[in-house]
Amino acid sequence: MELIVRNNCSVLSLREALLRLGRNDLPPRSIAITFDDGGYDFFAQAYPVIRQFQFPVTVYQTSYYSSFNRPVFDVACSYVLWKGAGKNLEGAAFTGTPGLLNLSSEQTRASVCNQIRQTADRNGMSAQDKDDLLERLAASLDVNSGLIRAKRLLHLMNPGELNALVHDGVDLQLHTHRHRMPNDRALFRREIEDNRRFLAGIGQPSADHFCYPSGVYGDRFLPWLSDLGVQSATTCDPGLANTKTRTLLLPRLVDSSSLSDVEFEGWLHGVSHGLARRPKHLETILN
Repeated sequence: MELIVRNNCSVLSLREALLRLGRNDLPPRSIAITFDDGGYDFFAQAYPVIRQFQFPVTVYQTSYYSSFNRPVFDVACSYVLWKGAGKNLEGAAFTGTPGLLNLSSEQTRASVCNQIRQTADRNGMSAQDKDDLLERLAASLDVNSGLIRAKRLLHLMNPGELNALVHDGVDLQLHTHRHRMPNDRALFRREIEDNRRFLAGIGQPSADHFCYPSGVYGDRFLPWLSDLGVQSATTCDPGLANTKTRTLLLPRLVDSSSLSDVEFEGWLHGVSHGLARRPKHLETILN
């Protein structure tokens, strides 16, 4: 279904929205709904509501942790440290440096999480190695990792669930295979090709729209995306798209728990667009 009208807003599929944006004939207050990453919570919680209202929706699906269906290491590491806040953690086994790690604040936990991730990458850990490390981290902090796994709190949707969504009309699009933006053309191409191959394997008819992981983008990626046949790419910069918007640098409203109902309503009516401060694009590229 290409167009649904709710509360004076026109909800279009991403493809229809881009087509009509190019023709400059969008209905008033047109929106396209997108989700990033493809977490299991989309399948279990968000999609039943979307299906109830018959909204067209696009999920930008990263794929590695869909096939290797374990808690996504980076976010799971942060979650376990948060659950273990206030407890003592000896650093030697996780960062290679002896001494207690400070988990008392959000900032210190973020620093510890970064140290653990960097150590894992430096040691060339495989996904299974990282999963084992996560188990040891949870055990050291008396965090119930079994519950995390049983509830699939930090999992992506698995291939069977994604296949069911495709058959139900959900549009699955590119978000890189490993949720990273390599600053190397060959490695970047591999991310897109692996991601596209995975999506084809679970039944997605075509994958030619993209979302920058974590909002990381730069001008260097635009010709690379074009050469790969990508027609649009979405940032995390707030804004409303118009006929002058570059299709490989699309803005959008990122909804979160910090966004109030009034602010959300303002975006739907175009009022908040004039008040938003567009951040500088992120030039931190992950290798």
